[in-house]
Amino acid sequence: MVEKNLTGRVAIVTGGGGGMGRAITLALVERGAKVAVFDVRRETVDAVVKEAAALGDSECAIPVTRDVTKADDCDAAIRETIDAFNSADILVNAAGIGMQSIRDGYWNNPVKFWE
Repeated sequence: MVEKNLTGRVAIVTGGGGGMGRAITLALVERGAKVAVFDVRRETVDAVVKEAAALGDSECAIPVTRDVTKADDCDAAIRETIDAFNSADILVNAAGIGMQSIRDGYWNNPVKFWE
């Protein structure tokens, strides 16, 4: 597999405090990306950001403690990312949310909604 150089790119990793999100965050940092680590658990986000800093630099990752099942939290998390890094190029959805957190009517959105 060819490894891409991601220097200058900014990634958002939802569920970044968990196993898969953590691994993806660290892999992105190793390839030069800056990463906004989203998770609801502050202690795990902080731990991943600390690990990332050991691989990159002290500004290669930021902790974003938000609940991605809530629209207002998503908006705030994106603002935090843009404020810190001025852009967002990559999105990795590794948040482990269950079907119970899907809002009523979700499946009834018209095709245009998904475009």
